[in-house]
Amino acid sequence: MMIDFCFGGDDFLKTSSDVFEQVGHLDIDFVFEFDEELYTFTRSTSNPKVVIFNNDIENPKTITDLRNFLKVKYTAPDSLSFRDLVNLTSRIWGKGNFNPNRPLNFDDSKFYDQTTKYLLVLFDLYRDVSKQRGEQAALESKKTSLKGAFDQELIARKLKKSEIEPKKKELLELEDQTEELKTNLSKYTINISEIVNQRSLSIKKDKDLLLKLLSYEEQRLLRSEKSLAFGTFANRKQFGRLVNFFPDVNLEKLQKIEGFHSGVTKLLKNEIKVEKLSIEQNIQGFKDQISDLDKQLEEVFKLKEKPSLLIDDLLSLTIKTKELKQQLDYRELSDSIDENVKLSREEGKRLKLDKLEEVSKILIEEIDSVISTIYEDPAIPYFTFFDKSYEFNANGDTGTGKCFSNMISLDFSLLNNTKLPFFIHDSVVLKNIEVNAVNNIIRLYYSIVNHKQVFISIDEVTKYSAKAQQIIAKTKFLTLSSDRLAFNNKWEKK
Repeated sequence: MMIDFCFGGDDFLKTSSDVFEQVGHLDIDFVFEFDEELYTFTRSTSNPKVVIFNNDIENPKTITDLRNFLKVKYTAPDSLSFRDLVNLTSRIWGKGNFNPNRPLNFDDSKFYDQTTKYLLVLFDLYRDVSKQRGEQAALESKKTSLKGAFDQELIARKLKKSEIEPKKKELLELEDQTEELKTNLSKYTINISEIVNQRSLSIKKDKDLLLKLLSYEEQRLLRSEKSLAFGTFANRKQFGRLVNFFPDVNLEKLQKIEGFHSGVTKLLKNEIKVEKLSIEQNIQGFKDQISDLDKQLEEVFKLKEKPSLLIDDLLSLTIKTKELKQQLDYRELSDSIDENVKLSREEGKRLKLDKLEEVSKILIEEIDSVISTIYEDPAIPYFTFFDKSYEFNANGDTGTGKCFSNMISLDFSLLNNTKLPFFIHDSVVLKNIEVNAVNNIIRLYYSIVNHKQVFISIDEVTKYSAKAQQIIAKTKFLTLSSDRLAFNNKWEKK
C-alpha cells in the first residue's frame, strides 16, 4: 500500500488506520528515476493532497501535480489518467481487485464502462468508440433538452401517438380554409378600388353641401352678433364720412331716423338672441356632420389597404395553422431524435463488442504464451465480452491456484503489450498458487524488460526453489520478520 501511495494512490489512507493509531502519521520520501535523472518527493499521510517536489518546501505541489508528472514521464495514454492506468493491476489486499474470476474490476459494481474503456485505450482501439460515444452523447443531450422544453411548456406540448393522424387531418383542413380565404381576399382587393371611389365621391358631395350650409350660417351668425353689439350697421362715424361726399346732408334728421331704428333694435334684442342661439346650434350640427363624413372617408381609404374582417380571419387561421404545424413538427423531431438515439446506441453496442472481440483475441494469444510458461499443457483461459458484463472462463480448470495464475497471466499480457508501466502483486495473490508454479512466476517477474517494473510481496520464501530464492534475494528492497518489524512496533489489528 505504501508503494501505491508513492504512485499517487489513496487506499493506504483508507485501509491502514491502525498504523496511524499506533505510530502516528508518516512522512514518506521516495525517488523516481527517469532518463538517468532522479526526482525526489515527500508525501505525508497527515496532509496527503500536498507533495513536496525535490525538497522545495517553499513551493509545495498537489497530488494532482504528482499524478500529472507521472502520467507524462510514463507516457500514459491521453484518454486515461495515471491512476486509471495503474490502479487495476495494483492488486493489494484491501483494494478489492484480486478476485481471479473477475480480474477486470473492483468490488464496485459500477465498473464495466470504465473497464471497457481501459482495455480499448490500452490496446489503441478506443478512437472509433470515443468518436461514436461523443456523437451519441450529443444526441442524448438533444433528447434531454427537447424533453425539458416539453416538460417546462417552453414549446407546444408533445402530441400523443393517437393524436398525430387527427391533427394532420385538421392541419390539411386549416390550410384549405386559409387558401380559400386568400383567394377571396385577392378578389376583394381587385374590386375594392371601384368601391372606394364610388363611396368617397358620395361622401365628398355630402360634405361640399354641408360646407356651403355652414358658410351661410356663419354669415348669419356674424350679422346677429353685430346687431347685438352695435344696435344697427350705421353709426356717427359712418355719418361723418357722408359729409365728405354730401356737404348739404341733414345729419340731425339722419340721427333721428337712426335713433328710431336703434329703439326698434332694442325692442327686438331678445328675438335676435334666440335666433343667434339657433344659428350656433345649426353651425355645430353641420360641423359634427362634416367630422363624421371625414371619419367615414378615412375608413373608406383604410378599407382599400386593409379589409379588416378578412384580415382578422386570415390572421386567426394562420396562427392556428402555425401552432398545429409546430406541434406536428416537434413530435416529428422528437420521434426522429428518439430513433437516432436508438440507432446510435445499437451502433455503439455493436462497435464496442467488435473492438472488445479484438481485445479478447489479443489477450487469448498473450495469456496462452504466459500461462504455458507457468504450467505444462495448461487449460488456456479466455475472455467473453457482452454488452453489460464479461466472463473470464477458466476453460475447465477452476482450481484456486490455477485461477490466480490466470489473473497473473493477464497482468503480464497487459504489461508486455501496452503502456502499463508496472503492476503490484500482494502476497494474497501468490499464496494460493502451488510452489512450482510460483517458481515459474518468479522467473517471469525477473524477465521483465523495457523499463517495466513489478512489485511483489511474498511470504515463506524458503519453500521455493533455490533459483527463485536467488532472484528474490537479488531484487528485494525490504525484508520483514519477527525481528524486523515494519514500523518497529507490533500490535493486534482490531
